[in-house]
Amino acid sequence: MNKPEYMLIVDDDDTIAVGLADYLKLHGCQVDTAHNAEAARTLIERRGYAVAVIAIVGTGDAAETGMTFLEWLRGKSPQTVVVVLTAYRTAWLEHFSLNLGVAFFLDKPKSFDEIIDVVSTFLTKPVTAERQ
Repeated sequence: MNKPEYMLIVDDDDTIAVGLADYLKLHGCQVDTAHNAEAARTLIERRGYAVAVIAIVGTGDAAETGMTFLEWLRGKSPQTVVVVLTAYRTAWLEHFSLNLGVAFFLDKPKSFDEIIDVVSTFLTKPVTAERQ
């Protein structure tokens, strides 16, 4: 039996973080959530993640905090596939993220099914959402 692959969802919006985590859990994923970079760092220190979905704000101090966190994550856990989810796409943010090795850069809003389609390609056992 394979060791379960864990995913991390980092988003300061509870509705998105918890909703996406619950949806992924319904599809057999092991998911942790964090609502800020500090909480995410604590989780990453304790557990390895196959995939991390990170919400990033694209402007001001929040963008700098997000980029600092992405740099830390790439150094601490280079095997983790990172998917950035943002409502604030800028050329700078996308360029910086992709240069750090971010696998996907997605615009909000995205449906949970669309996010599953992306993250499942990076898991040993792909996740399939039952669509109605």
